Amino acid sequence: MNATSLVFTKAQSAPLPLGSGTSLPLPGFALTLPLALQWLQGIVLGVAASTVAIGYSEVLFQGTAWLYKHGLLLRYYPLPKERGAMTAWINSMSFTVPTAVYALVYRNPGGPAISFDFSLWKMALYMALYMVIHDTFFYWCHRTFHVVRPLYDWLHAMHHEYSYAMHVYIVGHAEVIENFIQVGLPFLAWTYIAGHNWWYWLLPLSFVIFSTLIGHSGYRSHYSLMVFHPLAAPVAIASGSHMLTVGDHQMHHSHRRVNFGLFWRSWDKYMGSYRKCETRAYNYEFWQEWALAAGKSTHPDVAKEQQEQAKKWLGQHQVEFHEVEWGF
Repeated sequence: MNATSLVFTKAQSAPLPLGSGTSLPLPGFALTLPLALQWLQGIVLGVAASTVAIGYSEVLFQGTAWLYKHGLLLRYYPLPKERGAMTAWINSMSFTVPTAVYALVYRNPGGPAISFDFSLWKMALYMALYMVIHDTFFYWCHRTFHVVRPLYDWLHAMHHEYSYAMHVYIVGHAEVIENFIQVGLPFLAWTYIAGHNWWYWLLPLSFVIFSTLIGHSGYRSHYSLMVFHPLAAPVAIASGSHMLTVGDHQMHHSHRRVNFGLFWRSWDKYMGSYRKCETRAYNYEFWQEWALAAGKSTHPDVAKEQQEQAKKWLGQHQVEFHEVEWGF
């Protein structure tokens, strides 16, 4: 087959393999695409997945804001208005596109057909395996980015430009290469491990997207957040007090040298890098009053202090030096 030809072969009655280059079924025939078109198909699918992820981010942004305004959620700092959705969308392609290309083009060519079979106990095993793999990889990778100053400056500093007032889109405020390393590589590994079962592959990947978005939301953890993913409640119940909370990651962003984990506190506690969140969370009315009063005091010194506080909490590059000292 040359670079521009399409080969038609008699199709079998079984579903088409995931990575065999026969992803477009026709009645009675299987259409084999050239490698370049298979890659293009994977790229398009990856971009579409990123678009869905940003749509889901907006659902979380709006949904949590609604819960916040109706008194169910408390925030550690004010809710910023700027989203940075375009940056987050572009950044998400660092893991969606490679995963889609690998799944469509290279995952066991000629292997078994896609399966939609579902078993609760198998789902639990696959989910536990995924979480152990990604949590361990993420902890050590993330910690290394903080310990080695050049790696922090080159790969991770951008993500920590926002240190206090957080929301779900802060996840995507990061270097593209960092997202590929910390998310893309585990996604690729899991695509290989999970095989051709749709549920055992997709649900763990969707859960890490949910957990990282919620982890950067800036709200104190609350059971109402579990409505945004079907596995949130089962995972939280199974993990118990070992589960990292939103406050834990909020503490990581403001203090930098603690709470490096992804799902659990286990590695942080074992390595002595865990620190409980010490920041108090407040309701919507409190932060509304704060916003109205900021910088408007009749006393110049108080007004200046309010302005500096607002700049620190809502701005970039505002972390105090003692919070980011290098070395443990």
